[in-house]
Amino acid sequence: MSALPSLPRKTWIAACSHRLQRQWPSIDPDQLEELADTLWQDQRLRLLEPTDAAVEWLQPVLADQPKAAARSAAPGQVEHAAVGQPGDDR
Repeated sequence: MSALPSLPRKTWIAACSHRLQRQWPSIDPDQLEELADTLWQDQRLRLLEPTDAAVEWLQPVLADQPKAAARSAAPGQVEHAAVGQPGDDR
């Protein structure tokens, strides 16, 4: 099994940010792009496809959602969650 070729940083961040926007449509897209950039800096996540990295990071948040919300996830995607939400000042 060979490693997938890396996407350019800007492309990876844009795709990851888009997936985060699906989770939090009311959050400022610039904040989500900053978050995606932070996720890109994690080598383990960067090796994943950007949407998979977002889902992996979101695992704790998605696990806390009601079952109905999890069923509305895109087909074929395992929903995961995040530690905190963008904009939380905890």
